[in-house]
Order: sequence, then structure tokens, then C-alpha cells
Amino acid sequence: MRAKESEVLVVGAGPVGMFAALLLARRGVEVAIVDEAWRTTTRSYALALHPATLALLGEVGLADDLVAHGQRVERIAFYEGGERCGELALGDLGGAYPFLLILPQDRLERLLEDQLFDLGVRVRWNQRLAGLEPAAGDGVAARLEELGKESLGYGVMTREWVVERRVDHRTSFVIGADGHRSRVRRLLGIEFERLGEGGDEVYAVFEMTTDHPPPQEERVVLSGRTANVLWPLGEQRCRWSFQELDPASLVARRAKGRLAVQVGPDAYPFLDRDDLLAYATERAPWFETEAVRDIAWSVAVRFEHRLAERFGEDRVWLAGDAAHLAGPIGVHSMNNGLAEAADLARLMVEALPGGALAGLEEYGRNRGAVWRLLLGADGPPATAAGAPGWVGRHPGRVLSALPFSGPGLVAAARQLGLALPESS
Repeated sequence: MRAKESEVLVVGAGPVGMFAALLLARRGVEVAIVDEAWRTTTRSYALALHPATLALLGEVGLADDLVAHGQRVERIAFYEGGERCGELALGDLGGAYPFLLILPQDRLERLLEDQLFDLGVRVRWNQRLAGLEPAAGDGVAARLEELGKESLGYGVMTREWVVERRVDHRTSFVIGADGHRSRVRRLLGIEFERLGEGGDEVYAVFEMTTDHPPPQEERVVLSGRTANVLWPLGEQRCRWSFQELDPASLVARRAKGRLAVQVGPDAYPFLDRDDLLAYATERAPWFETEAVRDIAWSVAVRFEHRLAERFGEDRVWLAGDAAHLAGPIGVHSMNNGLAEAADLARLMVEALPGGALAGLEEYGRNRGAVWRLLLGADGPPATAAGAPGWVGRHPGRVLSALPFSGPGLVAAARQLGLALPESS
């Protein structure tokens, strides 16, 4: 048993956790960051940074490096079935970064980890949170377990993760950014409620190379009761995500196949070119499937709609997937998670010298309200007078597809004819 201390303990070293730790370290806060995994992610479904997210990253000097290596998208086109019905020019919304940036999550994670290392903060991989309780005075006592691999077996040798040692960690605040299976959330006893009219969503995802460059815009296709999206990835690559309304039959059909794609601890059914052809023919007949050179990877993946009943309490607060899950089209969970990290870092710096916790409590209320709107917990958003017919037929799907947060979301929604309150 060993003992350590910090001013803030961040649990979870994905983009949200590392960004929170970076902001704290830059303000001179003694921060520790731990993660149960042994390294950063190697494949993810989050691939777009919102304009507001780029502005946040720009404040700490990270945006230019990311923009230099990413793909800019300056327009979102909307289709209803096979017909183009509207578009949104991101430049019309203003701001320092009037575009989306297509960038693999792992590149963002590597940059954040490098910046932390330069500030003397190392991610403590293979450390698992085991317990939380109030400490004497103003603080939190966290129990951490350091994991290592141990060889087991005689005839067949296997290696399993085991607890090598335990660490008592005293800290003033805890940020739980440890994903949808969050131990922080569970230790606080916070329910992770399913929300939204349609429940969970399953998407058939195809990443591919084509014989010619795809259109340099994001294309959102509203087809029947589904929302689908085509992302340009740069050069001659693109990604389709098709929403599947009958996931049971899809999974059952594909689970019998011999191939699956492994992402972290989970396996997903493999899809092939015939599946791509069927989806595209039905929902996006304008897409030239004959130009697809090869499919780099494809899976059927489930996205849950969940929201924590509260975002934390006292000196322990949640951010990112630990507090919410959403569908993939608007890339809301990661981008809003980064904004939440920025809020928590600022509020904890203000509270560290013994200041009041009222700001953190307000954070929880505000973030909960934002996510109830995004997840349609209280019904779809209202449409303004004169809104286009396609917006009126799909108000909830249009809102969830808009890759914006904060004031940018309000402005984008209003341009399309959705009526959102300013507080969104």
C-alpha cells in the first residue's frame, strides 16, 4: 500500500480526461491522471471536432497543429431520400474556426498526451479506481489499484491482468472522465438512464477508398425514420454511417459469419460490399458505389442514448461519456465532453483555495439541461414559422445531426428553422 496526493485526480485518459488535466496543469494545479487501459485508443468512431471545440483547443495552442493534419469541412448538405433539400455553410456562422475538422481521435489523444508530458504530467496507465470516500477536511480519498500482467496455466500459458499493488490517493477534487462504464459514476450511485424516443441506435459503418475524391462536404441523409451520414476523410477516403432500424436481424445475420471486427474489448459483426450496396441504393442513390475501390473496415455498432441523473456532487464530477451517450452523427458526446472538461477545470481552479462549490453545482444543472435537449428527453424541438418542410418532418434528427454546441448550436438550428432557447 502506498500513498499519493494531488489537487485534482482525473480518472480516464481519453480526450476529455487528458484535456481537463492539461487545462489544470497549465494553470499550475497539481494534477494526477489515471486510466485502467494500458494505452490510448487505436480506433474510434468520433472523428469530427466542432468549431467551438477548435476554439477551445486554440486557446491553449493546440488547434493549428490539428488543423494542419486534419480535413476541413465547410458545408453540411441535407438530403431527404435521394433529393438534396438544404445546406448549411459553416462560414456564415462566423467564429475563429468556421469549419468542422475531420481527424481521428487517436491523433488528438497523442497530441494531448505529448502536451501533458511536456508539463511534467504522465498518464498513469494500468491504474484502476477502486473506491471513493470523503476525506478528513475538504477532500476526497481515492483507492487505486495498479494492474500488471501475470502468466497463468501449465499446459496452455495465458496472461491475465492482476492487481499488483494498491495506492491511497488524497485529492481535493475528482473528475470522472472514464467512459460509459464509468467507475466514478457507479461509486457515486448515479443512475445512467436511457433517454429519447427511439432508444438505442445501431449503425452500419463503412470506411472506404474510392476512385475519385468524395464531395468535400458532410452529407446528412434523412430517409424514412433513419438518419445517415457521409463524411469525407481527405484524399480519396470517406466514411458512411447508415442507421439500421432492424438491428436484431442485422446482428443475427452477420453474427453467424466467421469474421468480426475487434474494437477494444468488444467484437462487432463484419459487413461487406453487398451490405454497402443495399444501404446506398435505398437511401443515397446518388452515391457511386461502383467507384468504391476497397472497404478498409466495416462494422455494425450500437450507440446508446443515456444521461446521468446528475453530473456529480460535492467534489466529484463527471464529464464526457461518463455522463452521457448519444448517436454518432453530430459527434456531440466527445465535443461536449471537451467543453465540460474546460468548465470543470475552470471551476475547480476557482474553488481550490477553499472557494464555494456553487459553480460546480450550476455546472451540473446546466449540462443536464443541454443533454436533455440533444437527446430529445422532453420531445423534439419546436420549428419556427416558415421552416422548410423537411425540417418540420425531422426536427429531432436534424438537431441531433448538427455538429455544434453552445451558442453555435442555437445559431445553426435557427438558420435551418428550429427554435431553440438561447440557454441551449
